[in-house]
Order: sequence, then C-alpha cells, then structure tokens
Amino acid sequence: MMSVELRPAKRSELALFRDMESDEASRQFVGQNSLEVHEKQFADSRTIYLTILRDDQPAGFFLLILDEDDRSIDFKRIVIAEKNNGIGQVAITLMEDFCRLQLALTRVWLNVFEFNHRGIHVYEKLGYRYFKSTELDGKVLLYYEKDL
Repeated sequence: MMSVELRPAKRSELALFRDMESDEASRQFVGQNSLEVHEKQFADSRTIYLTILRDDQPAGFFLLILDEDDRSIDFKRIVIAEKNNGIGQVAITLMEDFCRLQLALTRVWLNVFEFNHRGIHVYEKLGYRYFKSTELDGKVLLYYEKDL
C-alpha cells in the first residue's frame, strides 16, 4: 500500500520542484518558475512549500500563499511527478488538514484553467465549490473554494 505524507519543503528541493513543474505533463497546467523565483518565494514568510512524499521519496509539492486576512490560503500550485495514481487527492486532503490544524485557517481557495478537466473533477470531488471566473492570457480561470 502506498504511503503519502507531507512535510515542510527544504530549500535543497527547489530545483527538483522547478523540474517537476516544467515536465511536459505539468507545464500546460501550472506556471513555470525559475529557480531564482522559487528561492525568492521560499524566503517569503507568507509562502509555504510542502513536499509530498510517496514512500518517503519526494513525489510532488504544494505552493501555498497565506492571504492577508490570516484565515484563508491561496492553494497556488500542486505538482505531482507521477500522474494518475491517486497521490494528488490524498495529498490535497493532507494539505487541508495541515492548513486547518497547524495554521488554524478556515478557508482554502484556488484557481484552475477551464481546460484542466482532471483538476476540476478532483477539486469538485473533494468538496471545492466554484465561486467566480476570470481570464488570463486568453484562457478562462475558474476559482474554487472550500471551508476547512
């Protein structure tokens, strides 16, 4: 049985995260950050990187940004190296627990491109509710939220 865990990311993992998000299967859904951008974000006190571990090995990461209200968090990014094996769904549930229990947050929100049907399916399955849409570079972004 697969073991999935989260832990605070290490600075030494940032190059791995950059490589994961630039992978062919990920780059159409998430932005591409340089190592320098990741390092700058990692140093920001309002930014949280979590490493997703599968059987004690890095399998992906979260990039989360605390909102100014200190009650909500922007679920900015999840990247999983190996797709379609359920790691993401388990990891999202663990991330929500972390935000609720460790950070005392009450809401998580995200945006997802309208063409990311798999992501939308997972978010809706996990209880996220659509609340608005905008456009970015000619693509529709859907916004979802969940109370923790």
